[in-house]
Amino acid sequence: HFCHDFGGYALLTWTPTYLNKAMGYDLTGSSELTVIPSVCAVAVAAMAGTAADHLHANGMSLTTVRKIFQSLGFFIPCLMLGLLANMSDVEPGSVMPIILLTVGIASGACSYAGLYSSHADLSAKYSGIVNGVSTTFGALAGVCSNAYVGYALKATDSNWALALFLPSIGLYLVGWLVYLVLYDATPIDWDKETNSTGDATVEST
Repeated sequence: HFCHDFGGYALLTWTPTYLNKAMGYDLTGSSELTVIPSVCAVAVAAMAGTAADHLHANGMSLTTVRKIFQSLGFFIPCLMLGLLANMSDVEPGSVMPIILLTVGIASGACSYAGLYSSHADLSAKYSGIVNGVSTTFGALAGVCSNAYVGYALKATDSNWALALFLPSIGLYLVGWLVYLVLYDATPIDWDKETNSTGDATVEST
């Protein structure tokens, strides 16, 4: 959650500044440009959820479904940010950064059929608590990413690749690897584990 939201929050916060300062867009009369990625993300989230339900209903294991969509939610943003980080000599007002940012931010919404559904997979009863803990780390990522990008832009003389794109890519890759290796959608019965621990304590006494 931390790895995913680091890049997500940073992009949402710094996209207007990037478009204005680095790409030469005049956002005074075209502020809707900064809304396009978020609107597309809503559509992607809906399509990803529908597709995930269809795959699971047709026999694919829930663990595989989650890993597929979370992989999309990590890999596509990585690719788009990598392309942005290597862009040079872009004419002011070029449409290419808008396209790459839109695809990168919108594709991150595939995570709603991956990471963000994982809490309910593990425990429907305690999904609220699990989600709350996970979201706390995601919120911390937002605080850290925005502070880091602001500091790094000053320290690197507005090098957007070092300040925003490359750190986000690095954390996306770490999160992707950890999720692929460790995630298992098998439900966990924490009540049973608690009861078993309690019974063992009584018996030993």
